[in-house]
Amino acid sequence: MATPAGGRPVTAAAGPARLWVGPCWAVHLGPMLGLDAHRGAVACLAVGVDDDLTVRVDGAPDRTARTLLVPAGLRHRITGGANRAAFVFLEPGRGPAGIVTGHPAEPDLVACAVDGDGPGLRRILVDSGTAPGARAEPDARIARAIAALHRPGGPDLPTGDLAAAAGLSPGHFARLFTRQTGAGLRAYRRWARMRIVAGVVRDGGDLTRAAADAGFATPSHLGLAFRRMFGLPPGRLFRSGLDIRVVPGQVAATTTSAPAATASTRP
Repeated sequence: MATPAGGRPVTAAAGPARLWVGPCWAVHLGPMLGLDAHRGAVACLAVGVDDDLTVRVDGAPDRTARTLLVPAGLRHRITGGANRAAFVFLEPGRGPAGIVTGHPAEPDLVACAVDGDGPGLRRILVDSGTAPGARAEPDARIARAIAALHRPGGPDLPTGDLAAAAGLSPGHFARLFTRQTGAGLRAYRRWARMRIVAGVVRDGGDLTRAAADAGFATPSHLGLAFRRMFGLPPGRLFRSGLDIRVVPGQVAATTTSAPAATASTRP
């Protein structure tokens, strides 16, 4: 891949839209999809594949950069990027207090996005300390609970049942689970549901089947949860010809943090 004098990689030919869903993280790489203004349930790093992105927050000047880190809970809208961008959704933690522009690893992130490597984007964030990273395999008792949570119906398993299977009290189990995975049970259940949804749709199932297998009461319940997490209804994403990949693995017991102090963190 060539790099011009300005240091930005030459734009690659547009490929298929892709979605990777892992434990407590996800990456969408492709068209902007016309995201509405929304508050995400998790932090999100946006990377312009072809050009800069612009983020708008009510009551603040627009911010334009090739990379934008947006904390959970901040109402915002991202535009630009010549219609293509990578969105990396991160758990745990809310991230910085406001928008962060110009990630310290921006050249590597842009190059990775141009190459179409979603998991590579997250690996760069792990190396930079912006996202939780891999650790040693978790305690066998927690590993069994994780496996159970990712089966159809698993996200609905009561904490007491998971703790009993691990031979621990509910309180001790919940604390150990958070230390081992880096996410509380509630957050981990949410991601487990989304991984099941992605797997069902990838295998040809519809959203009604995906909602049932993931433990949502109705497809509408899935739609509300999905919109709150990612900022758009699932139908708009899954009907866009996605290449969907469900990624195995664990997450580390670290928190999402802002990049180096050289970046601006004003809303």
